[in-house]
Amino acid sequence: VSEDNSHWHYAGDLVGIDLMNHGVSSLSQYSLYRYKAGSFQTHGRYVKLMILPGGIFTFIDELEIYRGDDSLLSQGYPDAAITSTDDYFKLLVSPSKFRIRLWNDVNAIMALVNASALSETLITPLKNELTAVFALVPAVQIASLDIFSTIFPINDLHRRIFAVQASLWRAQGLTPVTVWPFFRWDNLTPTTTPQPGAVHLSLSMMFNEFRAQAFNVSNAGAADTEVRFSIKGLPGGINPPYITVHEVPFTDTADNTPVAAALPVLTAINGQFVVTIPPGLTRQIWLTFHPVDVPAGDYQGKIDLQGDTMNLTSIPLRLIIYPFRFPDKPTLHLGGWDYSARDGSYTVTAENHVALIQHLRDHFVDSSWAGSSTMSIGRYDANGHMTQAPDATEFRAWVARWPNAGKYFLFPNVQSKFYGFDIGTPAFTQAVTEWINWWVAQVKSMNINLSQLGLMLVDEPWDSARDNIIITYARIIRVAQPDVQIFEDVSWADPLQATPELFEVSHLLSPNLGQWLQSPQSFRDFYSQQRDNGHELWFYSTEGYSRSLDPYTYDLMSAWFSWKNGVKGEEFWSFTDQCKTWGWNEYPAVSNYAAFFISKTGVIAGKHMEAIREGVEDYEYLKMLSDKVMVLEAKGIVAAPLTAARTLLNTAADRVIAGRPDTSKDYWYFPKDRTISEQVRYEILDALTALAA
Repeated sequence: VSEDNSHWHYAGDLVGIDLMNHGVSSLSQYSLYRYKAGSFQTHGRYVKLMILPGGIFTFIDELEIYRGDDSLLSQGYPDAAITSTDDYFKLLVSPSKFRIRLWNDVNAIMALVNASALSETLITPLKNELTAVFALVPAVQIASLDIFSTIFPINDLHRRIFAVQASLWRAQGLTPVTVWPFFRWDNLTPTTTPQPGAVHLSLSMMFNEFRAQAFNVSNAGAADTEVRFSIKGLPGGINPPYITVHEVPFTDTADNTPVAAALPVLTAINGQFVVTIPPGLTRQIWLTFHPVDVPAGDYQGKIDLQGDTMNLTSIPLRLIIYPFRFPDKPTLHLGGWDYSARDGSYTVTAENHVALIQHLRDHFVDSSWAGSSTMSIGRYDANGHMTQAPDATEFRAWVARWPNAGKYFLFPNVQSKFYGFDIGTPAFTQAVTEWINWWVAQVKSMNINLSQLGLMLVDEPWDSARDNIIITYARIIRVAQPDVQIFEDVSWADPLQATPELFEVSHLLSPNLGQWLQSPQSFRDFYSQQRDNGHELWFYSTEGYSRSLDPYTYDLMSAWFSWKNGVKGEEFWSFTDQCKTWGWNEYPAVSNYAAFFISKTGVIAGKHMEAIREGVEDYEYLKMLSDKVMVLEAKGIVAAPLTAARTLLNTAADRVIAGRPDTSKDYWYFPKDRTISEQVRYEILDALTALAA
């Protein structure tokens, strides 16, 4: 509130007060809600709302402010005046979202307690403890944002909430430590009740590919428990080097949807991996396999687990390696607008760019992106002749960071003027011609093939003005340097309404995959026709809360859609756009697109990026099967395995993508069958084996 619209005083948290009085509303899904509070004891001529959206958007239908008692007019303000509400707002974001986290978890576990079949004698102490914690939440603050982390449990009060869940689990008969099966792409939440059962891990794969398996360990005890485990019986000795072991902590997100998505690496100590599990929480153990020199075979191993509160438990681990080698460079191009050419761009820093780029390349990213500063324009005289060459320093540094990339994409972000010359004038044409000629000479001097160089002149064109800018530049470029690829992520809702020449001057067309799924058939038919006419198709995806998205349908399945539709590459916005948040606190982010976790000094693997990599590998499986089928059919061979392989090839993608008919259930919390792609992949391995004979 303010008397003069310049000096402000904080009145309170409307949502927090409402949550205390009426319970928690859904903040992660689109919903209609009325917040109300009558306890603000303050005064002012102006009222300012500072809103943390629960999603991408917040809409206010009506705002009501009620007059208080006249005595409030003479009441002083308890705090010093705030002159920059923007700066003050930033300080409120993390504590506010953290309090929402605490309220959400109290209510979620209270609901589990109330739904249990336990006697009132058992549940009353649990409810009393949750009620006591609930009352303490409004006073919660964050001591230091510099070290604040949303890894569960976030603080001692949060720990008390999950200690109640541990008590509930014990009362329901769970042992102090429960090891239980869980499919790795399914959504694991902090309040998912452990489902005791035998764990059997089995994985089939080729040499040189990356695949994973996972299982869960939960603590129903009253204190932290330490679980130690070793991998035995497989080629390579105890804890073979081709298996990377990760623990999966729960972390909170910008939209207050906790996820089990981060994959920090565990390092064995004295031959054992160690994971510490707080009471009432689950830690998933994720194993990434990358066998390179292991002979083909069917291997039977095990994972031995033991701890202070558990007896020795063994999990059977079967690894089947087929006699096929996965290629070092898959067929499907992959990029994510990384803008890693220079430090300071998005979350790229001098300290993390080496690890960042290596992580991308390890996940088959072969197409790097750079912005307009990497392809500067130089200086020109009044007739458009170059008088001072552009600076190629940043471009050369970019190529040095990304040697032998499959594609070097640039976003020059061209406008209706070039160096002050109006679009379409002779000087404009001359300047753009000399600019592209100069850059092509530089590219050739670095032994880069022009088929590797792509320009996205304008981002997401959706109206005729943008179309015309692209068309004008592309005409000049195609006359001067016809081998330079023009890439456009066309965003017209109806491409038939776009300027037709937009598609004629573009080499690579990249429709949005979400738009593809939600649009009428005419949209898909249009781009399929463009593909058949010689244009290369890429898909791109750009949703804003990547952590909450389903890594199976949104990330992994993208490659299956690419195969189905003859698409040669896929892009995700953006591998480095984490909205300037670092480490383990994403609360300040307006949104978050990164598929893994980025700190100022390095990266932590994430399930969404692992899913993207597995999708690229699935695409390659289909390519390998297709190639083998075509070779045998060309030889005139007639055999039952070949007929079966052709049937599998014709139906595989349809079976998988049927699990994502549209984008309405792309969020992780929607239940669905996420095992189909794995089942089909195993069928392809068996088909390749049969064809090899």
